[in-house]
Amino acid sequence: MILEDLIVTVLGGALVLSGFAIRYWVGRRRFERRGLGGLQHYSSYSKALVVSTIERIANLLTIPMILGGIFLLMFWWMFVRDNALSRNKEDVKRKTEHKTDPKAHFLVPAEKGFGEKLISPIPTDSFQLSMNRFV
Repeated sequence: MILEDLIVTVLGGALVLSGFAIRYWVGRRRFERRGLGGLQHYSSYSKALVVSTIERIANLLTIPMILGGIFLLMFWWMFVRDNALSRNKEDVKRKTEHKTDPKAHFLVPAEKGFGEKLISPIPTDSFQLSMNRFV
């Protein structure tokens, strides 16, 4: 359980942090291209098309990355982990109840008890021969 918690936490955190890092990187590049009038300056028209398209796609991809990381962390820590912990508690409780049941050592499954060796509640050797009807 600890390894899964660690993997999900690292994966969710990496998604959120990388999403914000890409958004920061794109924003900084746009900021550094701006001139005194507030417009972005490129050396050629084709470079402007390619760079702006790549930056727009990168910004659009960061939205699902950030939301996916947040939802992954929320879903894991609120639902999956709590359900697993409660299921583990129930399993431990069920195992300890079975061990502390006073009648549990008298119960023998039919496959083990009635096959090769005969189990009877009262041993027949303890009766006298006259009282034993089966001998």
